This record gives sequence, C-alpha cells and structure tokens, in this order.
Amino acid sequence: MARQLSADTHIGGFDQMRVMTYRPGDVLRWTDRLGFDHDAIADEAGGVIRPVYGRGVIHQPMTEFDPEGRAAAVLLPGRRFDHRETLTRAQQRLGDGRYNLLLANCQHFASWCASGEETSHQAETVLAVAAVAAGVASIVKLSTVVGVAIVAGAAVSYLGGNAVFRRLRPVDGSAGAVVRSD
Repeated sequence: MARQLSADTHIGGFDQMRVMTYRPGDVLRWTDRLGFDHDAIADEAGGVIRPVYGRGVIHQPMTEFDPEGRAAAVLLPGRRFDHRETLTRAQQRLGDGRYNLLLANCQHFASWCASGEETSHQAETVLAVAAVAAGVASIVKLSTVVGVAIVAGAAVSYLGGNAVFRRLRPVDGSAGAVVRSD
C-alpha cells in the first residue's frame, strides 16, 4: 500500500506543500545542501530504517531522516528483491552497529536491502578520487626525488665534487673502477 507523506516548505516567499508517495520497501534518497545523498528504506509506519553513525541501524521518523521534505523513491540498478523482502531485510538489520562512511554507509545498507550487494556510488567516487590522488602524489614524489637527485648530482659535480674525484685515481693506472685515495 502506498503512503503519502507531506512536508511543508517555504520557497521564495510562498508556502508550498510537497506530497511524496512511496511504498514500504522503497529506497528513499535525499540530497543535503553539501551534495551528499542519504538513503533509507521506507517502512509501514511512515518512517525509515537506516544506519546512523554512532547509533547503528535504527528506525527513524521521516521528519528526522528528511527534515526538508526532499526525499524521493529511487530505482536502484540491479534490484533483486521485491518491496516486502527489501523491508524484511532492513528490519532484520535493526540494531546492527556496523557503520563506516566509506565501507558500510547508508547507501551500502539500502543497496544491500534491495539487491543483496553493498554498493555506494558516493563511496566509490571518493575511493576512486583518492586512488587517483595517491597515484599523482606518487608520480610527483618520484619525479621530485629524481629531480632532486639530478640537481644534487650536478651541484656536487659543479661545486667541488671535481676535487674529490681528482684525488681518486685508478690503482693500476688504467681507467678501471678500482680506485684508491691519496
């Protein structure tokens, strides 16, 4: 059975009523002002089930989950479970204390409830950017080390290294690698 949730909003001097229709077992998502998505599973009581940092998987009133009334039901690619099974899976995780921003967040939870796969497009994006940044940093670091070695070698050679090398001569008088110092 579909439920309707209304949220009063005040936009540009006009009061506006937004009505959202959803079914228990829907994956609901809203995006905060910083651009982060928040996912949850709609329940039969007009609330949601979702993980919260420091509290684990909890039941939460819709007004706490989405205080601005911007949530919408989303279709997850690869959804394997119907709405009833999705909600049952969410309810079975109530009290689960597992939460990690990059490895077990609200998107991982909602995705697992609906598809059996823990995925988060936001976490994947953050991890991909971090991997690229680490790669760039290692290239910059390597090029910096190589550059410093070249400059240091040139400086030693130019600023007196020649005197050191002039004092070294081959043991047998040849141009061999075995040297002795005077």
